[in-house]
Amino acid sequence: MVLECQPVRPLMRWAGGKRWLVPHIRAIAALWQPSSYVEPFVGGGAIFFAFEWPDATISDVNEELIAAYRGIALNPGVVAQRLRTLRVDPEVFKRVRSWRPRRDEWRAVRLLYLNRCSYGGIYRTDRYGNYNVPFSGDRSLDSLLQNDRLEVASAALRRAQIRSGDFESQLAGCPAGSFVFCDPAYSLPGSEVSFRRYSAPVFDWSDQCRLAEAAHSVCREGSLVVVTNVSDPRVDSLYGGSLSIQIKRRVPFPRAGGRFVVESLHVLGERALVRAIRVRLEEVL
Repeated sequence: MVLECQPVRPLMRWAGGKRWLVPHIRAIAALWQPSSYVEPFVGGGAIFFAFEWPDATISDVNEELIAAYRGIALNPGVVAQRLRTLRVDPEVFKRVRSWRPRRDEWRAVRLLYLNRCSYGGIYRTDRYGNYNVPFSGDRSLDSLLQNDRLEVASAALRRAQIRSGDFESQLAGCPAGSFVFCDPAYSLPGSEVSFRRYSAPVFDWSDQCRLAEAAHSVCREGSLVVVTNVSDPRVDSLYGGSLSIQIKRRVPFPRAGGRFVVESLHVLGERALVRAIRVRLEEVL
């Protein structure tokens, strides 16, 4: 199978985003004919937006994010019109942060504005669910409003089922023959890892273990599962029997000073398919 690429840029600045992984996913998907696509940690949606997936289902535990995607799918024109009225300055940022809209379109406006105007594309809340990332002001809203960007993203989102909830419940109903992509928050036992808090519930080591069990279960039922994670022997051991590849990449933030990080890519599927994927990924790497 050769997936058709989409001219869709992710709308959110998202810590840990996976735009850099698109060539690897393209190489994997070229060897697999999925009946559907399932992504239970959609976040900024770099992999979802990059291709025209068949029968896609995207989900996330972050209800504000999912409401925003529903709002963009429903009425991108209203979202764009409201964003045009908002200045990028600390006072407007403070006012938007205090909003508590109920309609999905307005929740999309709020999250897109806060995401664009706060520090580093981080989504972080306090224990009460209040967004608490500080104002940055280093970006404008212009790129969201140019070239029909919201309308193009809306068309992609309308082709997908958009859900909120824990990853385990989303994977439990995963149909056989799916391409499942999981990009969880990275966490290790007994340590704090940068950008762990993407929403009010913290993804911790017990969740890492639950995810590995769910991934193996979905694989046994006939799907191809790809999981990205921190490169660490304790995490790698959870995916025993799968193809595990370490990928070295440069940290994109200017303050990182050109530092490299190593991440793991775990591929779970039928043995002959996984062997073919190993060869294809070695060509990409």
